[in-house]
Amino acid sequence: MILLSKPREIDFSSLKLTFSDINNAPVTSPNSVSDWNTLFNLPTKGIEFDSVKISGNIVRLYGGGDMTLEPVFGFNTYLLKYEDYSGVTINMEGYCFGYAFNVKTIYAPNVVSAGDYCFAQANSLTSIYLPLLVTAGNYCFNSQYYNTNLQLPSLTGCTFGCFAVDSNLSNLYIPLCTNLGGTTGDNAVFDGITGNTINLTIPSSLMTNNGGSPDGDIQNLQANNVVTIITV
Repeated sequence: MILLSKPREIDFSSLKLTFSDINNAPVTSPNSVSDWNTLFNLPTKGIEFDSVKISGNIVRLYGGGDMTLEPVFGFNTYLLKYEDYSGVTINMEGYCFGYAFNVKTIYAPNVVSAGDYCFAQANSLTSIYLPLLVTAGNYCFNSQYYNTNLQLPSLTGCTFGCFAVDSNLSNLYIPLCTNLGGTTGDNAVFDGITGNTINLTIPSSLMTNNGGSPDGDIQNLQANNVVTIITV
């Protein structure tokens, strides 16, 4: 007989933050919800959290809403997971997780915009969930060495160098993204990606929007990689 352990339940009412050690949380007192509201610049950047629960190295924040996340975790080497099960995070500013070398998981189901360098050089990321992301800024996913499979089903536009130097990219799903780099002449969205075998899912319009030819970014990617184009 094989005994299966009961699956761990997910608390869908909280923003869950996992640190390498609770003493490395970037607030004076992790048990103080006021300290967390100050860190996130609430209520200026959204609705304040009303309670906090600490369990080992895990922080769960309750309440809150409509939060624009500032770069409070940029360059932070202690954050391991950002799991927004309550969906309070709506926007992410530039450098939110940029150069956060040890963050492994980003789960943010309600985020619609991510700023410049938002996830740049966060090279330990193994899981990123952004199903409603609509716009991504300059170098947003730059040098995501983990990133073999990136699913961005709602993305409509990204700017300069958004996926640049993503050296392990093998599957990019952006079926609604009609704006690569702002113009057909800005061709640096995939800059530095070379020698990869990539499945790329894009709108069919990107294959003809450059005077009947593919967008310049697509041409550059094809010139330096083996690319299978899937149009929708």
